Amino acid sequence: MKHSRSSLFLMELLISLLFFSLASAVCIRLFAKSHLISQDTINQNNAIVQAQNLAETWLATEGNMQELNRLLEQGVPSEDGLRIRLLFDEDWAPLSDNSEAESSYVAELLSSASASEDGLLHATVSVYENQGNVIYSLELAHHVSERRGSHE
Repeated sequence: MKHSRSSLFLMELLISLLFFSLASAVCIRLFAKSHLISQDTINQNNAIVQAQNLAETWLATEGNMQELNRLLEQGVPSEDGLRIRLLFDEDWAPLSDNSEAESSYVAELLSSASASEDGLLHATVSVYENQGNVIYSLELAHHVSERRGSHE
C-alpha cells in the first residue's frame, strides 16, 4: 500500500513539473516576442521623428537643397544635389558622413529638380534599415510662393 502511494505521489509530481515547464516555455516565448515588438515600435517612432524633422526642414527651406544641406550638418548630399542622406547607428545617434558602413538606419530625402506645372515642389522622405527594409515613408508637396520685396 505504501509503495503505490509513493508512486502515485511521484507521478503527480512529474505531471506538475511537466505542466510548469510547458507554462514557463510559453511565458519565455511571450517575453521574447514582446521584446521584439517593443524594439520595432521604438524604431518606428524614431523613424517617424527623423522623417518629420527632415520634412519640416525641407519645407522651411522651400526645397532649397543647398540650404537644407547647410542646416543638416551631418547630411550626405548626392552628386546631383537632389538627395540627402542622414546616417544613424543602432541607437539612432547621428553619424558623420564618412561612416556609411557603420550605419544601421538611413533617412533619405529625394527632391524634385523643379516645380511641376501646378507650382508644387515634390519630395519623398524614406527611413529604412541599412539592409533596405523601409520603416517609414512620407510624400511631400510644397507650393512655391512668389516672394515680393514690398507690399503695395
